Amino acid sequence: MIFSIKNTLYFRGLFSFCSIILLFSCQSEIKKEENENSLSSFLEKQIIILKEKKAIVNKKVSINDITEEKVVKNINWKTEFELFFQSDILKSSFNGRYEVKITDHQILYTILPNQSIPVKYLKIIFGDDIKQINKIEAMIDQSNYFYQTVKHLEMNFVKQNEKMVLKNYSIKGKRKLIFTEEVNFSIYGEITE
Repeated sequence: MIFSIKNTLYFRGLFSFCSIILLFSCQSEIKKEENENSLSSFLEKQIIILKEKKAIVNKKVSINDITEEKVVKNINWKTEFELFFQSDILKSSFNGRYEVKITDHQILYTILPNQSIPVKYLKIIFGDDIKQINKIEAMIDQSNYFYQTVKHLEMNFVKQNEKMVLKNYSIKGKRKLIFTEEVNFSIYGEITE
């Protein structure tokens, strides 16, 4: 009887241990797949390509009626694309919070009613191959009693050496603070070699 109780306890412990290992390995596989298929992962790959080719940006920034243009080298791409990283809703934490419409060359994620998430939509347009992303669009709307900020984001890509490479990007929007005038802004960046 003691032998069978020891065996039962041993097997229960072994089963619990194996279940925990299996659970964590499945979760890490899901997380790994999620990371590989995320917008953030795609943007990280673009940053590597842009750094390797030492890309230069012809940049145009406008605030209301004031516009400035300049050529920019040595860009911190992570900072430059911060809003695009924020628009990454391709994570399991957002499952069930967006309506997904898939057509031949487009995937559109639109926020469901009663969701309070800043990213209102994400659109990915691709060529014949789903891995050939031609365009990414998103809208971020952040507001409360004191302010409202709406930003429209867009990235366009071209095929170079069998890879999709960023051609240009833009951020257009407006910001309204309580008791102040509305501010319209835009940023446009054209990648040059």
